[in-house]
Amino acid sequence: MKTSDQKFYEVNRHLKAEIDVYITREDNAPSIKECRHAVLQIKNKGNGYVVYDRLLCRIVNGVYYGSREQALECAQSYNEYADSPQDMSPNGLALGLFYPTVRN
Repeated sequence: MKTSDQKFYEVNRHLKAEIDVYITREDNAPSIKECRHAVLQIKNKGNGYVVYDRLLCRIVNGVYYGSREQALECAQSYNEYADSPQDMSPNGLALGLFYPTVRN
């Protein structure tokens, strides 16, 4: 899979994407079908936890500082209720991303 294989387009001012997902086997982990959302520990400004979407490989909720249980409850809610809203805004902050200068 290459970045150029991912298709992005706009529908009613909302960004849509078509992405092929290749699921790999993980040792000692439940299947993604059974447990799509899990908790990832991060270390920026202290220890924190985020809810991680294993299918899309991205953070979908967080950052929970000091309480892994809150993050686990949120992940369980996502696994049980497919209509739970995903707040994907914490990705860059939680990961401590550095961004390259955008060139035209």
